[in-house]
Amino acid sequence: MSEKFGIGIVGTGAIAKTHYIATNSLEGVEVVATCDIARDRLDEFINKHPVTNAYTDLGKMLKNPAVRAILVCTPPPSHCSIAEQAAANGVHVMVEKPLTLDLKQADHSIVVCKEAGVKYAMISQRRFFDAAQRIRKAIDDGKLGKVVLGDCIIKWWRWKEYYEQEPWRGTWDKEGGACLINQAMH
Repeated sequence: MSEKFGIGIVGTGAIAKTHYIATNSLEGVEVVATCDIARDRLDEFINKHPVTNAYTDLGKMLKNPAVRAILVCTPPPSHCSIAEQAAANGVHVMVEKPLTLDLKQADHSIVVCKEAGVKYAMISQRRFFDAAQRIRKAIDDGKLGKVVLGDCIIKWWRWKEYYEQEPWRGTWDKEGGACLINQAMH
């Protein structure tokens, strides 16, 4: 069997656990490293989700040749700088939503990754939900005519503990737009 494609997870919060399980379920792909600036969180993560290489220093993880791509699971203000560091090390980047905090950062990150020859993508899992796929198909099949505006009401909610477990969630300064960025962007 050929060598597996190595993934590093940056940030060990709630969504990182989901990415760990999903990534390791894919054929030919494996989580080979994880990184978090908080040692206690990192230790808790690797005790439940075994990973060969654990780091508190992103730069060291990005120099590990087994890490060919990273999943960025950190608060939004860090997304742009993490993408830059990964690109500088030739590591592909998949970042949790939002891509960055603003268009200027997004444009910058796109250019940096393109110039480095690495792939750069945003993770937006809801686009694969059945309802979203059916709407996409109806548009592609021309069943809705020329779409110039869309409106959608979706009742997603988050319980109090969701926001309490991560102090950056739901805040303008640390999430880049509170619930507008966290949930409405879906």
